[in-house]
Amino acid sequence: MNYNANIVEVNCNNSKSTGYAFKSACNKSKYIITSKHSICLDKKSCVKLLDYTANPCRECIANVAKSEILIVHNKKSFIVNEFYLSDNADVSILEVNNEILGLNYLTCSPESKERYEIWKYDQERILLNAYNIVGDGYALYNVESNVVADLKAKKNVIPGFSGTPVFTEGVQQPICHAIITDNENLNNVGAEILNKNLLSELSEKSGVVLDKSFSFLSNQVDENFIVDNFQSIHQVVLSNGIVLKIYTCLFNNQFILNKVAEYLVKNLTKNILSPKDIEENTQGDFIFMNALGRFINESSNIYSKSSLLQCLIESDVFAPTLYKSSSINDFNSIHLKESFPNKYEFIFTKFYSSESIIESISNGVEDIKKAKILDVNNNSNMMLSDGVLNQSVSSEQAEILSRILRPDCSDDINWNYGLLSTFVPNLDDDDLFNERNQIKKMDILKSNITRLFLQNKALIDDVFSDKTLRGSDYYLYLIPINYVGELRILMKQIIDKNMA
Repeated sequence: MNYNANIVEVNCNNSKSTGYAFKSACNKSKYIITSKHSICLDKKSCVKLLDYTANPCRECIANVAKSEILIVHNKKSFIVNEFYLSDNADVSILEVNNEILGLNYLTCSPESKERYEIWKYDQERILLNAYNIVGDGYALYNVESNVVADLKAKKNVIPGFSGTPVFTEGVQQPICHAIITDNENLNNVGAEILNKNLLSELSEKSGVVLDKSFSFLSNQVDENFIVDNFQSIHQVVLSNGIVLKIYTCLFNNQFILNKVAEYLVKNLTKNILSPKDIEENTQGDFIFMNALGRFINESSNIYSKSSLLQCLIESDVFAPTLYKSSSINDFNSIHLKESFPNKYEFIFTKFYSSESIIESISNGVEDIKKAKILDVNNNSNMMLSDGVLNQSVSSEQAEILSRILRPDCSDDINWNYGLLSTFVPNLDDDDLFNERNQIKKMDILKSNITRLFLQNKALIDDVFSDKTLRGSDYYLYLIPINYVGELRILMKQIIDKNMA
């Protein structure tokens, strides 16, 4: 992975340092993260810095003039339109005048790894290892002694690295753990940890979601469920702006849902029991048997498809589940998403499975409309009811609900909806079934499913043209399967095998 593709040179007051250019969650490639002192006009003359007072820039307001900052990326210069400074960390966000091409999203994680690396604006690279938190949001990293071929002293190596992120390799893109800020004693360098407090603060200041996992709510979800179990076929924006996402499992002349089924069985307790039940029962075997009993005694696919939908919502939008129901007249689950610092949305979900793509979507939408009408004036009361607040959600979730749903709370809240539609596609393509190369087979499958969807797009647009659906956002997932009820059968087979 080419870590240095996003690295930029930060020029301020005839001094050079490093920054990391990235694409925000809203797909704007105009942002740089760097240290606060890298853009401070007083950096060369600051007494605290010269005398090396420990981490003096963390709470300093900094003397910054955007006209004195120049960003260089691949020999192209960018001027700074705006800057945003952290109040308690030596970190800043810059917004430049034009889009920078080819950037990754900012993906952050404070988790400890065995080895890290940092890049300087001139392509010099240093490896780091030991990670030690020594203060609130501040950590030390050890510089590996064998990195620099000519064995220069550390004090002659580190200058210019300030503002660069501490990297490790992620599944899809680089993971940023911290921002280098200080040349510490011994063989250490100091860095500001890119934790959720810092990301939330800088997102709120800049008015942009910098990393979509900025919220503490994202700690409660498996972000990799979709990446690990599905391939994206198509994402389309319907005529009214609603985004529909089509995913598929692996296909070898039939859809292979075994991996998904195994995941759902492994997480049966989490997907069937309420967060409160899980929090209050520490005996893993007991609560698993409780969840297992509910699954086995339910003859329909209410738990299998509901579990799949929960995992999709959690992984896609980082919205943990608050409430679950097996009633056909109720929503299957309710999720809470912090879409922006102190801006929340509740997501009410339904699923529907059919052999027909149109029937699966239209009937699912009808179920949403029926449930939506029942709760049209009752959303807040429902979420604060005893059945939810005291019997369903965890203590951490209850604290958030009690705060954001108070009549005097100024937090912005939206009420949105999610739908999982599974369908059995008519795949009548000899090239698809005769192809032996798996990669080419998946490409042909994607073309077939996309073509099938586009043939029905006008009808799907018509389903969502209903005026009663307006005023909300919708999270729509369309997944092809072999036959209706297949996922539950696979899960039951796995359970029987494990218990044999």
